[in-house]
Amino acid sequence: MTSFAQNAEDVRLWRVFASNEAGFYVDVGAGHPVSNSVTKLFYDAGWSGLNVEPGPTFAALAEARPRDTTVDVAISSRSADARMWVTSPPELSSLDPTVRERLPPGVSVSEVSVRTTRLDELVAEHAPGRRIDFLKVDVEGAERDVLESFDPRVLRPVVVLVEAISPLAWRPSHDEWELLLLRSGYLFAAFDGINRFYVPEERAELVSALAYPISPLDRYVLPGVPAPPDAAEVSSGAPAPAPENADVEELERALRDATEALTMVESTLSWRVTRPLRAIRRAQRRALPGSRTTKVVSEQATEEVEAALTTRLAQAVVLLRERAGDRIPTGARSVASAFDDVRAALESCGVDASVAAWLLLTAVDGSYPHERDVEHAAQTLRTLGAEPFTRSLERRAGEALTAKNASRSELEILTDAVVVDVTQVISTGLHTGIQRVARECTSRWLRMGLPLRLCCYDAGSGALRLLREQEGDRLRHWRDHLMGDVSSWKRRSDASEKILVPWSCTLVLTELPPPDHSAALRALVVSRVHRALCLVCYDLIPFVAPETVDPGLVTGFAEYLALLKHADRVSAISAQSAEDVRAFASTLGGQGLRSPEIAAHTLPTEVPEIDDPPDGLQTTRPTRDPLVLVVGVHAPRKNHISVLEAAERLWRSGRRFELAFMGGSTWRAEGYFDAYVRRLQAEGRPVHVERRVSEARLWSSYRSARFTVFPSLIEGYGLPVAESLASGTPVITSDYGSMAELAAGGGAVTIDPRDVGDIEEQMRRLLEDDGLLERLRREACERDLGSWDDYARDVWEFFTAETTGR
Repeated sequence: MTSFAQNAEDVRLWRVFASNEAGFYVDVGAGHPVSNSVTKLFYDAGWSGLNVEPGPTFAALAEARPRDTTVDVAISSRSADARMWVTSPPELSSLDPTVRERLPPGVSVSEVSVRTTRLDELVAEHAPGRRIDFLKVDVEGAERDVLESFDPRVLRPVVVLVEAISPLAWRPSHDEWELLLLRSGYLFAAFDGINRFYVPEERAELVSALAYPISPLDRYVLPGVPAPPDAAEVSSGAPAPAPENADVEELERALRDATEALTMVESTLSWRVTRPLRAIRRAQRRALPGSRTTKVVSEQATEEVEAALTTRLAQAVVLLRERAGDRIPTGARSVASAFDDVRAALESCGVDASVAAWLLLTAVDGSYPHERDVEHAAQTLRTLGAEPFTRSLERRAGEALTAKNASRSELEILTDAVVVDVTQVISTGLHTGIQRVARECTSRWLRMGLPLRLCCYDAGSGALRLLREQEGDRLRHWRDHLMGDVSSWKRRSDASEKILVPWSCTLVLTELPPPDHSAALRALVVSRVHRALCLVCYDLIPFVAPETVDPGLVTGFAEYLALLKHADRVSAISAQSAEDVRAFASTLGGQGLRSPEIAAHTLPTEVPEIDDPPDGLQTTRPTRDPLVLVVGVHAPRKNHISVLEAAERLWRSGRRFELAFMGGSTWRAEGYFDAYVRRLQAEGRPVHVERRVSEARLWSSYRSARFTVFPSLIEGYGLPVAESLASGTPVITSDYGSMAELAAGGGAVTIDPRDVGDIEEQMRRLLEDDGLLERLRREACERDLGSWDDYARDVWEFFTAETTGR
């Protein structure tokens, strides 16, 4: 067999799958169809697969693999639009911004916008029901995001191989993502120097086939190299036929020998591993033809890094002296003199050790430090004093100066301000519950002219950055962007290049930050650099009902809880949510922590003033049968499976109606909801799903529906219930928790969400009983569900009221 892979990964896989004549693979970061391809061997053997490649090799891959499905999207844990940095050569193209920052001078890089989607959604769309023989992940630093985009216990490849070396850093990276596989019942099988291989624990017998190194006994060749003769041919001693032209044969033999020698060199591990480095050097030579120029550029880059470090240290010294009441400016002209100023400031200012540690580590690294680093640094400062602490900073700075991704950013000091983190809503076109609340609330604060600054978390630098004015304008008028084409809401580079230091500021989070974001903020708030941390809390579902959500979300939610327990004020979106937060806060005394101040601000609902769009459901529906609408993401806890089962029973009994779902798919949808929908559609049932809808289309559909169904098993609030009632449309919803709170005011029928028969019966009643339907409509229209203006004002006053601190 011929191996086309970079490190003979295909040979190792062939040991497991040699007897499989028509297998299926999923290749995330597929690259070129031939060069360094892990799947070429299998495609030639009759396999097919799903190739994911948003880079410049997409067209070649799609053309060369007609039997495969090739898509030009990127895989992420959430469906959105993202930035991708495409390099020349393309091997280092990545969604990970830190890869871009580590590229040496001379490598061209361009930024493009790509669509991202979850792997489970992509497989459900293009390969429903297919067994995945192997999944390959090669995404240059974004491996964790890919592995968080599916549940390995549901989408269960026989072999998973993941590149486990950080690009351009040449260090192991599996500690960042391996637990996602191990906790899902996968066993580590092998490490080949670049990739790590895993198999499900129920297929443990495959470990032995993957574990041992590649050897001549695998009997493979590289492209262009003839196969070695069989033992029988060698032992027979049969003479080779005499050539007709000895001179021609001699030339051909010389050419073959030279080709074989070159191929042998190219097949060595060292040659393959260093291929990206050689490509970078070639690019450098093209851009910088002389070594003298290269040296000048290198020296210039070092000078820029040192100048930025000097500036950051000087800014930190000013803050330390100001907090101590000393306004003597620093006169640092170099890194060395800046550290002299740091030492002097620490000896005289008397600032809290944790505050000084966080601030100076941020200045040295050009990014927010980890909580453990702050704790260790603060302990050094308290126990050993300013001199040893400053020496440790100097050593850390020396390491940072030699790093290829050393920061060139300055600090942006913001003092005594209210800083609102809007990281997610400025970067995604999604507009489900959390995004809706964050946009409605923040846009009103801006229009009210309240004194706030917007910021976002930059994963590349691991720090907050202030947003520029044009980003605030876009958020202020978000409805103009999301009313029609949701894809028009793109991420923009409208953030400051400087690293935000929110000195004695109030931090406000209206979103649910992902794990790395939460961890970065936790180190800041634990150090008490800020004045207060205020959160809008939606629910604690991953904590109180982890079985109902994606296991990856449960793991990440722990980081959020670790941040929540250091909050000063928490605004819960319902009485039920506030009760859950208070129950969690009641445990904090055992850690010596004080409970945050908790208040319930029930979410309002207002129907926007919009005209029915020409593409609304009332004009595109295939029939004029009554419309039953279900709004929300297709996750197990939303209980959409029960709605489908109840609807199927009603259709079989002769009831006529259309069933429409509006919302994206999440955890386990490919094995449950999507498969059920496909079966019903194949049987001719009038059920359809729209995963992304505009604001106008959503509200038009609410008004078109005869009634809506929201039988969730657990919710922090249940925004689709309120939106349906605000539209004057009756709703069937659950008879407990926050959903029962909403239903109590009229316009709703409650059910036991775990009883499909109950759901079926209430759907039947609202389909047949016009009198009941009209009564519920009148009750819904009479409801006063509050205004977003009042809600935004109440939350702002709660967050900004005078506080005694923690």
